[in-house]
Amino acid sequence: MKNYYAKPQLKFGEAVKLACSRIFQVKGRSRRSEFWWTQLAMLITIFVLNFIPLLGGIIATVLGLLMIPLAIRRLHDTGRSGWWWGLGFLLGFIYTFTLSNQTFRMADGNMDELAESPELMLQIMFQAMTSPLMLVLGLVYLIFSIILLVFYCQDGKPEANKYGESPKYLPAGEE
Repeated sequence: MKNYYAKPQLKFGEAVKLACSRIFQVKGRSRRSEFWWTQLAMLITIFVLNFIPLLGGIIATVLGLLMIPLAIRRLHDTGRSGWWWGLGFLLGFIYTFTLSNQTFRMADGNMDELAESPELMLQIMFQAMTSPLMLVLGLVYLIFSIILLVFYCQDGKPEANKYGESPKYLPAGEE
């Protein structure tokens, strides 16, 4: 077995610059430091953009979409397919669509009352969220999200995998 040398952790600026330089690239691997520093930068940016009505929301959505390749490369670093991210997205979509559908079905016929009573709308949303179907879907989505979080936190494999060479580890002697 080979010995490997770990490169130093990326600093905030280095990580964000590297992520931005590969913003559309889904092939390859990304280190934990690149992933988490860039996530922090996105969180701060989206927080600030939330103070700009509509335009801020549109920009935040676009920036969120641009983070998808980074998440896929992070999964590649741990030896996993990017389809794990796709399954998480699908589960989130199913949960959101089903919750919206149930809420609108429960509110059907009460639209005039809902416009005048925010309390009634909150009551209907709570009923929809606590239905057995939504509780099961929410639990499945939560468990899967925790699994993805664990994958994102794991260290990449030092050896090359089917997604490329390790961005963190070099064989000993190549420092």
